Amino acid sequence: MPLYGLDRFDWTLANKEARLVLYSFTKNLYDNGLINWNSFLAEAFKGQEAKYDGFLDGFRRGNAGSRKLALVTQQIARQFPDRSDLLIEQLKPVWPDRKSDHYWNDFLQAHAKFSNLAVQRETSNGLQIVKFSEQEPISNVQLKLGDEFRFKLDSPICGYCLALQNIGHAWFKLPLSPQSPVVPVTMGEQILPDYATAAPFSEEEDIGKHKFVLVVAGNSNLIEMITSNPIQNSEFRQLAQNLSNQESEWMIYAINVLFHK
Repeated sequence: MPLYGLDRFDWTLANKEARLVLYSFTKNLYDNGLINWNSFLAEAFKGQEAKYDGFLDGFRRGNAGSRKLALVTQQIARQFPDRSDLLIEQLKPVWPDRKSDHYWNDFLQAHAKFSNLAVQRETSNGLQIVKFSEQEPISNVQLKLGDEFRFKLDSPICGYCLALQNIGHAWFKLPLSPQSPVVPVTMGEQILPDYATAAPFSEEEDIGKHKFVLVVAGNSNLIEMITSNPIQNSEFRQLAQNLSNQESEWMIYAINVLFHK
């Protein structure tokens, strides 16, 4: 059965606004007596998910997994084909604008936060905070080639962290320890890489804008699958799907830094 246009929405790219639009639309069906939550979700998940008691909590908060949201959308299209166009019209204004053909860039546009992350320059007097990026898409902070720096992360969750760097059109892993690119992080402020485990970062060759991204997830298996350098699009797609399918909390933080001679 056709999905009446709803199949155009890739829920791995959905931001929180779009997820809440879907919840409000479905809740409206419930409020008007058109669905029963238990029977609707049982039909939507088709026995693939025997337990969906916790799904509604995440659905209300806007952080339900993308795979389950896609199943809910498909069920709406099957059960209420005459209302599919209405849902599409409500999703369009809040759906992330796909300005790039690069899957990972689209995913970052939907989920990355320019907050909680700072670059710190190491000086003879110790660490110097350069700037928190706050809501700026490009920070006005500039570092010279050869400047040594670390990240200061204020994480609301504990788990594991993967650091990535974007130069031009390529993405690379940044090793947060000599043993592994993925390291454990705690809740609250911390310096990465840790003084006891690794030397600071420095950029020696490439001037211009560098985007740094830190991915924090509760399960290290979700982010350890990144193995190539530069990172392949197929790995980014798998990483995005791994994160989006999780009910547990995960975060992506980004900061843009300009390097000059």
